[in-house]
Amino acid sequence: MKLLTLFVIIFLLMGAIIIALNSDLSLSSGKKSFIVSFLSWILDLGRNTVNVVGYVIHQDWLPEPKLNQTENQVTYTIYDKTPLKTKSDCY
Repeated sequence: MKLLTLFVIIFLLMGAIIIALNSDLSLSSGKKSFIVSFLSWILDLGRNTVNVVGYVIHQDWLPEPKLNQTENQVTYTIYDKTPLKTKSDCY
């Protein structure tokens, strides 16, 4: 948990540094403009995270079912059952 917290803090600090370097902030309005830019970046990050998670949740992650005609069973192939090649097959 400490590592995750440290990662989040470093990520946010790097975002703040990038915003400060990319925007031409003056000393008088720099703080307010920086806070607005930083909060806008955080909100966009949250929206994009919600979009990605929503997309991932709605994906069909199961393999395609195959109907065994002789036994009328539906089976799922999770991995390819072809044998692995040996070194002699590769040369």
